[in-house]
Amino acid sequence: MLSDKKLKSLDVGRVLDRLITLQKKSIDDVSIDLDAYDDYISVYADLAIGRSKQVASSGQDANRKYRVYVIRHRTDIDESMRVKDGSSYWMIESIFPVDRERLYDELTCYRYTPEYERGETS
Repeated sequence: MLSDKKLKSLDVGRVLDRLITLQKKSIDDVSIDLDAYDDYISVYADLAIGRSKQVASSGQDANRKYRVYVIRHRTDIDESMRVKDGSSYWMIESIFPVDRERLYDELTCYRYTPEYERGETS
């Protein structure tokens, strides 16, 4: 394990300039709503489209759009959450550490693309 001084020197140069909100599933005893989420925490992230280990190694579904967010390492998030970025919502597919020291995590997120955005007509 590296010392704190060496970890601080590694933590230079990454710009986290995009404010995103992580949302948790809403738990309500009255009804079950699959799309009900509550804001959990807002964090700063780096939008890194196309640099995901997960997306690069898998055959991408044509109906899905992918985004990759890099955030500071957190132990309180999991794949059941989703990301709110402005007015769009992205489901978390995977969470991977970016480096061995676990300073940052890579959130691979997706959302389904409607047919009109893909240029298809029925």
